[in-house]
Amino acid sequence: MAVEACSEPVTNLMTASLMRVGGQLADDRGSTHWSLFVKTLQSAIHSPAFAQIPAEFHAQALAQFPWRAEGRVYRSSLARHLPAGLRMPAIHRVIDLDDTHMSIWMEDVPLLEADWDLDRYRRAARLLGRMAGRLPERRLPADVLAERKDLREYFFGRVTHAVLPALRDPATWNHPLLREAVDDRLHDDLPALAEAVPPLLDRLDELPRTLVHGDACPQNLLTATGEPDTLVAIDWTFVGVCAIGFDLGQLLAGRAESGDLDPAALASVHDAIFPEYVAGLRDENCAIDEDRVRLGYLGALLIRSGLTSLPTELLAGVDTPELRRLFARRAHYARFLVDLGLDLARSLPSHT
Repeated sequence: MAVEACSEPVTNLMTASLMRVGGQLADDRGSTHWSLFVKTLQSAIHSPAFAQIPAEFHAQALAQFPWRAEGRVYRSSLARHLPAGLRMPAIHRVIDLDDTHMSIWMEDVPLLEADWDLDRYRRAARLLGRMAGRLPERRLPADVLAERKDLREYFFGRVTHAVLPALRDPATWNHPLLREAVDDRLHDDLPALAEAVPPLLDRLDELPRTLVHGDACPQNLLTATGEPDTLVAIDWTFVGVCAIGFDLGQLLAGRAESGDLDPAALASVHDAIFPEYVAGLRDENCAIDEDRVRLGYLGALLIRSGLTSLPTELLAGVDTPELRRLFARRAHYARFLVDLGLDLARSLPSHT
């Protein structure tokens, strides 16, 4: 038997380790290779990054990093309620190691190398729409303990205290990396967008709520060898209940933030995924006005990704050509999201 650390980077406070465990099974007919993916989760208090959070925000941070949620959802019946074409990885065991750690032994999904072209985006959006349509908050299975996702807490917590001060600081915009990357309106438009969030949160509260994956970026929607028409949704850490349309935001943002999607392609992806998500809702007999779905999609995208679209935390780093290219890409990304957000804000009654 062999155990090896996975090459996938650990980027959140809740993942203690990612391992592959494999070996050979032999009998009279020969040998077969087997492999399992083992994810060990932890309370955020064990992450070195937790010590950098001011003590007065510790409780809020722990609420935003629900390390037990993924294990709970894998133990539930949710897998049986997903639409055809969308599945979870096969789960072999969920083990509570102690009060602040658990391990999940799951299928090591054999990946089919496939480009994220527009057809794949459309298929993912359709399936996310079907999941939302068949799993509104009022019809969730009793054992699916999905908590309401609180965008107010996120905005008035991390965004207000860690993001907006930098965006309102002239020194941020005078930094050479930003000065050469952004257009001459973004330094006004991003803070203006933040001012539109409180009334937007009120409007989001009025929308129907559905189950959401919570981080439905392309990186978490795998295609397995032999299943080209199926997506395997992994990393259900942020599963919850939120306004309809929530998952579309991360579908759009994921590859743009990782640098795998050219910002020039954002408009095409945006135009492709929204009607497919609505069609997925219709597949499940969920008749909701498209404008309300658009509000849920763009509202969550603005709050989750728009205001954090510029990685200002990297401005303290060493100026390198790679970092300049990153800021150039993210400036185009930010401009696209900000324009969507400002258009949305202008469409709200309080901004007419």
